[in-house]
Amino acid sequence: MWMTTVLLLAVTMAGGCGGKNDRQGDPLPSPSAPPASGLANGSVSPTSTATRSVETSPGAGATTPPTSKPPAKGHGSRLIKWLQNFTPTGGGGSTAEAAYFNFMQGDCWATLQLARVSVAEENLEPLEEPLRSTYEGAAAACLAAFHGRRDLWRIAETRLDRVNPSSLDCWDRSVYLILDALVGAHRADPEATFAKAKGGASHCPELEPSIFPEHGPRSGGYQVEIRGRNLPMTLEFLWNYDRTVTATRAGPGQPMMLTVPAARSDDSDVTLKIAAAPRIAPIYTGFTYDD
Repeated sequence: MWMTTVLLLAVTMAGGCGGKNDRQGDPLPSPSAPPASGLANGSVSPTSTATRSVETSPGAGATTPPTSKPPAKGHGSRLIKWLQNFTPTGGGGSTAEAAYFNFMQGDCWATLQLARVSVAEENLEPLEEPLRSTYEGAAAACLAAFHGRRDLWRIAETRLDRVNPSSLDCWDRSVYLILDALVGAHRADPEATFAKAKGGASHCPELEPSIFPEHGPRSGGYQVEIRGRNLPMTLEFLWNYDRTVTATRAGPGQPMMLTVPAARSDDSDVTLKIAAAPRIAPIYTGFTYDD
């Protein structure tokens, strides 16, 4: 038996999400599962510290889980990498955030239901393009590759061809890359079997737990250094969740600097979150105002 390996890691790319919510009228075969209502709040465990196996997770609340198909003899095994140390934090969030959480945890069944929300439901809003096609395609490809739902390959291929990945941010692009690898391997060999490989670290921005210096006067107006991995030239943060601040680097290899805003009356220990990122552990850092 020969083996072809597809190695996939998330790639750091800049760009926003947007576009029109347009499904272009494709009829979709519907797996047997209840509506996705409530999946954005509570379907992801805030204490989870590792990616669940896509081979064993049928999806949150699914009454008829997909069935696994044994590997066919005589065909190559495609190894697809998920992120190895995916750690979500908190609950709730947008439909897109819930879709990302579920997909990176390997719960592709729940991801498909989230992607197919067509009207506003409890705690859920429909995904707009290109996110809708990205997540529906990725979930369909995952279910086709790992759970025997070969009827969903057509959906995966159609959605892949709709998406311009340059319009996706780094985290959503990592989902697109998994979709692209799965569909590419299937197109190269429609009878190929798939296995999930241990992944590696994300190539999206990640922060150290604190900035340097990690405290300073309440007057603000001075600069502190943001430390981490894969930092771009410019990065927007939420300062204590409700103020937007921008950190910049003077050039390649230069430190990323942020000007500290003046403290408000109730500011003490401040949390910084990368503004565009889903709520996962590596996108937070902290700062403390001196008393």
